Amino acid sequence: MMNRLVSFLTIMLIALQVFAGEKQRPEIYVKIKVESRAEIDVLSDLCSIDRVDGQFVYAFALPGEVANLNTNNIRYQEIPLPYSTSRVSMATSISQMDNWNLYPTYSVYQQMLSSLSTNYSDICQLIHIGYSEDGRDIQVLKISDNVNTQEAEPEVYYTSTMHGDETLGWVALLRFAYELCESYNTDIELTDMVNNMEIFINPLANPDGTFYGGNETVNSARRYNTNDIDLNRNFIDPGSNTNGDSNPTAQENQCQMDFANAHNFTLSANFHGGAELVNYPWDTWSTRHVDDTWYQYISRNYATSVQNDSPSGYFTEQNNGITNGYDWYTTDGCRQDWMNYFQQCREVTIEISGTKLLNNTLLPDYYNYNRQAFIDFLKEAQYGIRGVVTDELGNPLEAEIFINLHDNANSAVHSQSDNGDFYRPIAEGIYNVTVSCSGYPDQTFNNVEVLNGSITNLNVTFGVTGITQNIDLDSGWNLVSFNTESTDMNPATVFASVSENLVQVKNLTQSYDPSMPDHFNTLNLLNTDNAYWVNMDEEAIIEIAGFATNVSSNINLQGGWNMVGYKPQIALSPTIALQSIISSIIQVKDLNHSYDPTMPEYFNTLDEMIPGNGYWMNLSNNTSLVYNDSTPVAFSDRESPLWELSVYPNNTATLYIELNNLTPEPNDWVGAFAGEECLGIASPIIYEANIYCTMLVQIPQNGTVIEFKYHDYSGDAISTFENSMPVSSGQLYNIVLNASQSNGGSVPPVQDSISIYPNPFNPYKGICRIDSKDDKVGWEIYNLRGQIVNVLSGTNEWDGYTKNGNIAPNGLYLVRPVEVRSSKTIKLIIMK
Repeated sequence: MMNRLVSFLTIMLIALQVFAGEKQRPEIYVKIKVESRAEIDVLSDLCSIDRVDGQFVYAFALPGEVANLNTNNIRYQEIPLPYSTSRVSMATSISQMDNWNLYPTYSVYQQMLSSLSTNYSDICQLIHIGYSEDGRDIQVLKISDNVNTQEAEPEVYYTSTMHGDETLGWVALLRFAYELCESYNTDIELTDMVNNMEIFINPLANPDGTFYGGNETVNSARRYNTNDIDLNRNFIDPGSNTNGDSNPTAQENQCQMDFANAHNFTLSANFHGGAELVNYPWDTWSTRHVDDTWYQYISRNYATSVQNDSPSGYFTEQNNGITNGYDWYTTDGCRQDWMNYFQQCREVTIEISGTKLLNNTLLPDYYNYNRQAFIDFLKEAQYGIRGVVTDELGNPLEAEIFINLHDNANSAVHSQSDNGDFYRPIAEGIYNVTVSCSGYPDQTFNNVEVLNGSITNLNVTFGVTGITQNIDLDSGWNLVSFNTESTDMNPATVFASVSENLVQVKNLTQSYDPSMPDHFNTLNLLNTDNAYWVNMDEEAIIEIAGFATNVSSNINLQGGWNMVGYKPQIALSPTIALQSIISSIIQVKDLNHSYDPTMPEYFNTLDEMIPGNGYWMNLSNNTSLVYNDSTPVAFSDRESPLWELSVYPNNTATLYIELNNLTPEPNDWVGAFAGEECLGIASPIIYEANIYCTMLVQIPQNGTVIEFKYHDYSGDAISTFENSMPVSSGQLYNIVLNASQSNGGSVPPVQDSISIYPNPFNPYKGICRIDSKDDKVGWEIYNLRGQIVNVLSGTNEWDGYTKNGNIAPNGLYLVRPVEVRSSKTIKLIIMK
């Protein structure tokens, strides 16, 4: 009697479903206990695994799959399908979706997509990519600032609900698309994304599964499509090169593959339900993806973000919210493996709800849990190595960007033929990158540095032939570098035309001597990152034909002295060319000139870095140089005053200047030069209608010609003149600059005279001379970075060392009294 009652109720339930326009799901849900990983791998071929939790596998099984389980003597327990017993509520109009706490009917969903593309047509485009097996539309929203144009921007793709019963992602992505459009030009973060990326969103990838019970409800949503195909087992598997489930490709998947083939997606996420974690590749292989470190990094960032924005316990499955796909359970024919292997797109699978058909009242909460993570994940497409590949005329080229000793299993990326742009997300590190383009020789860029959350630009030009760099070589030692790369950068090839006069080529650790047997030469390859010493027995010129080196590639430098190549094709001031490392520079030198950024720029004698020259760079820390080859901005000219010079027997030079209405500003400077070396600087001071400055200068050698330069605050040289007074090397001279509109004028008293200068009897020590009328306990010595170099207490002499025992480098320093009745700060110079 009881069995008849159950049968009667079952028949009535089926009848009610048919009457309501809903179809009964043919699959069952099973729970299987396993003892080993090998058993999980077997089950993956027999049924559709939903999740693995400890020793238990939960899976869907269609009638044929149930037969497979029975044939293989797999013991299973049939359990209720993983859906809530309460029915979810539907929105039958767009207005009912205002609070996002309902599921839209199929027609409302279609209307919402159309409404976005109509109301925000300047940034949103609706793309029809195909039909489901039952003829429902599969559509994608493209959201970008120039939506009708293919721009040089990373393409990113969000798609959801390829398992039709995992419905949270469908509504969440639809809402995210609305927020991107509605917040454009009001939300800075979202506007920046729309302006700098091409965002594609496919909220519903399996409409037949979601609306299995009819277009008015999702209460009968099921995993499979209408043909009983699990879409996430139906893609071509990298391991077998056939569909993972051996079924013909479903229409839903074919349109996704065609769409991906028409684009060059950098980053993608495929949203699911039934668990709460990020699943990263591979699913089909036990070996890790070559970018496993990066995948773990972005997966952990997603998990941490949603954990911060949700109640405790959300998104904590497996390894606290992340897992390698294969480590969880084996899957063949999944979409993320197909996208990664065949499309070179970085895709992950994100499970955002432990409940598949989530109660509609919880939809807003779960969206808020994931909203910021949606945003942050897409931003990763902008980071890593990116650039544009073109020919010599600027035409875009399709090329392969390969990370040497890193890429495998189709992990290399390609530039797009439309704009030549490429994007290579990758973990923080230093890489050698080879760019290959059909018809051109490969180009390799060494030591390309990548930092997490930042962009490393690498623009590549092919076909730049006929460029020739000429380098003049003097007799003796030359410091040279190359900004043109030949196909053969062996020293024997580069210096072949001058080999009879070449004595030696050296860098810091290697050498090449044409008279030596090859096996004794250790310098076998020249590169554009480095500078080289070249010793010639007479003058000569070498020519290097090839292509221009990539100025935007990184040169990794160490703290201390480096021999560095100059890559730009034009001469530039150090201030402009070395912008990227300006805060780390202690000094830059060529054979005859020097540059110190702590000195006023107009007193640095290395005022121009020239192609062909090499440079010594002394740095305070490890850093990376990326040359800036912008065009320098010239200062405007100003009228020069007249200068007159008188020399007195007491070795004090007094300068009388006709001012021409020039009034000194606080940042005006006077510099004393011996040839190209600045011996000292001082700031002019107005005293009793006169202008004066004092400096202590050590003369390099007998008969040195002293040249003075006056510069105003803008950096323009006002005037220069020479003092040819006979001076002796090793002597200290007090040079007084006195300027007035009359010959003469009183020389001002020295209020505070403080200078640091070399000790002529001990080159490793300096002398600090202080003449002061103020009562002071001590003096603090600062460098221009605001760091205390040393403290002078109760003494007027300094040994030239810093507090940590290092010799203080040349440059400008500031001295400030520790205790003083009237506060003041005084500039000083140290020279060794």
